[in-house]
Parts: sequence; C-alpha cells; structure tokens
Amino acid sequence: MPNPPDVYSFKRQLFIIPPPDMTREMTRTVTAETSSVNDIMKAAIKWEKGNGAYTYYAKTRAARTPQASSSKPVPTDNHKPVHYDVER
Repeated sequence: MPNPPDVYSFKRQLFIIPPPDMTREMTRTVTAETSSVNDIMKAAIKWEKGNGAYTYYAKTRAARTPQASSSKPVPTDNHKPVHYDVER
C-alpha cells in the first residue's frame, strides 16, 4: 500500500514542479520550511494572476505598437529644425 509523503516533502514538491519563474517569485514570500500548504498555494495563485495580467498587457502593447516594416523611417540627419516666424 502506498504511503503519503510527509508534509515537508509535499511542500518541497510544490516548489519543484512549477516553472522556474513562478518558483523564483514564490520563494520571496513563502518557503517549504516555514509556510503552510495553504500559504504556498495562495502565493502560486497570486503569481498566476499577476502573470496573466502581465501577459495580457504585453500582448495588448505588442498589438498597438506598429511593426518595424510598416512604420515611418526615423530621420537620422543632425540638422536643426527650421523655425518659421508667423505673424499673427
């Protein structure tokens, strides 16, 4: 009959299985040694929500930014702008 893992081993797995970005962020606030399973899960959910928002805004920003091929060329000359005196 299989035996369940001890609590510490279970908590360690919660840090080993997720992606490295998630684990890196989670370990700023929780650890397997001092945090409850509930605290670890809350940190994981917080990261997922934050990462989802980051991904959404990154996609939105990319969609609004004109592509390099369709944008107007940036002038590279070092001439001073011409100022015209307009009488009012």
